[in-house]
Amino acid sequence: MIRVAIECRDKARPVTVNEVEGYAAKSSNCNVDKAAIVSSTGFASGALKKASKRNIIFLSPTQSKSYDWLGNTNTRLSPGRRWLTDILDRIRSL
Repeated sequence: MIRVAIECRDKARPVTVNEVEGYAAKSSNCNVDKAAIVSSTGFASGALKKASKRNIIFLSPTQSKSYDWLGNTNTRLSPGRRWLTDILDRIRSL
Protein backbone atom coordinates (compact mmCIF):
# COMPACT_ATOMS: atom_id res chain seq x y z
CA MET A 1 0.00 0.00 0.00
CA ILE A 2 1.21 3.49 -0.77
CA ARG A 3 0.10 6.53 1.23
CA VAL A 4 0.00 9.87 -0.55
CA ALA A 5 -0.77 13.21 1.09
CA ILE A 6 -1.75 16.08 -1.20
CA GLU A 7 -2.32 19.65 -0.08
CA CYS A 8 -4.01 21.91 -2.62
CA ARG A 9 -3.41 25.65 -2.29
CA ASP A 10 -5.48 28.26 -4.09
CA LYS A 11 -4.37 31.51 -2.51
CA ALA A 12 -3.47 34.94 -3.84
CA ARG A 13 0.24 34.50 -3.10
CA PRO A 14 2.87 31.80 -3.61
CA VAL A 15 3.45 29.11 -0.98
CA THR A 16 6.00 30.29 1.62
CA VAL A 17 8.82 28.50 3.43
CA ASN A 18 6.79 28.49 6.66
CA GLU A 19 3.85 26.85 4.91
CA VAL A 20 6.12 24.15 3.47
CA GLU A 21 7.63 23.51 6.91
CA GLY A 22 4.16 23.22 8.43
CA TYR A 23 3.05 20.80 5.77
CA ALA A 24 6.26 18.77 6.14
CA ALA A 25 5.53 18.32 9.84
CA LYS A 26 1.90 17.45 9.18
CA SER A 27 2.68 14.87 6.49
CA SER A 28 5.50 13.39 8.58
CA ASN A 29 3.07 12.84 11.46
CA CYS A 30 0.76 10.97 9.07
CA ASN A 31 3.52 8.55 8.01
CA VAL A 32 2.95 8.98 4.27
CA ASP A 33 5.07 7.59 1.44
CA LYS A 34 4.70 10.66 -0.79
CA ALA A 35 3.75 14.23 0.05
CA ALA A 36 2.81 16.89 -2.47
CA ILE A 37 1.68 20.49 -2.54
CA VAL A 38 -0.31 21.68 -5.53
CA SER A 39 -0.38 25.46 -5.78
CA SER A 40 -2.22 27.65 -8.27
CA THR A 41 0.08 30.62 -7.56
CA GLY A 42 3.44 28.87 -7.38
CA PHE A 43 6.10 28.74 -4.70
CA ALA A 44 8.53 31.26 -3.27
CA SER A 45 12.11 30.32 -4.20
CA GLY A 46 13.00 29.43 -0.61
CA ALA A 47 9.88 27.29 -0.41
CA LEU A 48 10.97 25.26 -3.43
CA LYS A 49 14.34 24.57 -1.82
CA LYS A 50 12.70 23.58 1.47
CA ALA A 51 10.20 21.30 -0.29
CA SER A 52 13.02 19.59 -2.19
CA LYS A 53 14.99 19.01 1.01
CA ARG A 54 11.89 17.52 2.66
CA ASN A 55 11.09 15.32 -0.37
CA ILE A 56 7.83 17.14 -0.95
CA ILE A 57 6.64 17.19 -4.54
CA PHE A 58 5.60 20.65 -5.71
CA LEU A 59 3.26 21.00 -8.67
CA SER A 60 0.97 23.38 -10.46
CA PRO A 61 -2.62 22.22 -11.05
CA THR A 62 -1.73 21.49 -14.69
CA GLN A 63 1.30 19.40 -13.68
CA SER A 64 -0.77 17.47 -11.13
CA LYS A 65 -3.05 16.19 -13.88
CA SER A 66 -0.27 14.24 -15.58
CA TYR A 67 1.90 13.38 -12.55
CA ASP A 68 2.44 9.65 -11.99
CA TRP A 69 1.15 9.51 -8.42
CA LEU A 70 1.80 5.81 -7.97
CA GLY A 71 5.27 6.03 -9.47
CA ASN A 72 7.33 2.94 -10.07
CA THR A 73 6.13 1.17 -6.95
CA ASN A 74 4.34 -1.65 -8.81
CA THR A 75 1.59 -1.12 -6.29
CA ARG A 76 -1.77 -2.61 -7.08
CA LEU A 77 -4.76 -1.11 -5.38
CA SER A 78 -7.08 -3.42 -3.52
CA PRO A 79 -10.78 -3.14 -4.41
CA GLY A 80 -11.30 -1.04 -1.27
CA ARG A 81 -8.70 1.48 -2.49
CA ARG A 82 -10.10 2.04 -5.97
CA TRP A 83 -11.30 5.47 -4.78
CA LEU A 84 -7.72 6.70 -5.32
CA THR A 85 -7.80 5.88 -9.01
CA ASP A 86 -11.20 7.58 -9.23
CA ILE A 87 -9.75 10.76 -7.70
CA LEU A 88 -6.72 10.69 -9.99
CA ASP A 89 -8.96 10.18 -13.01
CA ARG A 90 -11.03 13.19 -11.97
CA ILE A 91 -7.91 15.35 -11.59
CA ARG A 92 -6.70 14.31 -15.03
CA SER A 93 -10.07 15.14 -16.60
CA LEU A 94 -10.09 18.76 -15.37
